[in-house]
Amino acid sequence: GAGAGVWSDPARDPFHAAAEIQCGRRRPDAGDAGHRPLGADSRDVNTELVLKCAAEFGIKHYRLGYYDYDLKKGIRESLVEIRKKIELLTQLNKAIGIQGGYQNHSGTKVGAPLWDVSEMLHNVPVELMSSQFDVRHAVTEGASSWILAMNLLKNNIGSLAIKDFTWGITNQKAKVVSVPLGEGIVDFNLFFTAVKEMNLVVPITLHVEYPFLDKEEEKLSLTQKQKIIVSKIKKDVEFIRANLVKFQLV
Repeated sequence: GAGAGVWSDPARDPFHAAAEIQCGRRRPDAGDAGHRPLGADSRDVNTELVLKCAAEFGIKHYRLGYYDYDLKKGIRESLVEIRKKIELLTQLNKAIGIQGGYQNHSGTKVGAPLWDVSEMLHNVPVELMSSQFDVRHAVTEGASSWILAMNLLKNNIGSLAIKDFTWGITNQKAKVVSVPLGEGIVDFNLFFTAVKEMNLVVPITLHVEYPFLDKEEEKLSLTQKQKIIVSKIKKDVEFIRANLVKFQLV
């Protein structure tokens, strides 16, 4: 799937969608469980409802929301509590028949350092709860060491998130600049080599987060803008397909 933003319309929120699905008003579409992160806590009243609805319609994998560190309690104590939530959610996944995935995201939330994802998922069955390994965010946090983190998580990886970026500088501060695949600084040769060597056969999710249109293109007709957007997404998809062939992954 391509992730270009989060729904701003509450009616498109997965919790509302789940209620509609349960009532039989519509079938789920790819966005219902493929983009918006779902429950990170099995005790959330909506979590079981959403996951059951997803599983009933054949959706096998979902992405969790993010956990925060409680710095007053400390990093390790926070991880102990989060681990308990993961264990409960894993039990729910088993009962429902669905796999969760936790995406590593740059910043200060749980998962940014990547080693903490390994702590969360240690000895947890990957078919029930997994790492959604995001190579762009891994490179953002560990320019060279990200490959070590990928090795650490190799037995926990249940899906791959792919996007590219470069660094910009604004007011003397580094800023992530999202770009089309192959135009940034993510080492995709090393990444796909690792995927091959680790024998990872998992879903790939394409996240399209760079601007689709420049200022001049924004003035074009809707049809013209759609053609430009589709062509850019197709280019990213072809980049992935070409690398899957190049590294004999298909």
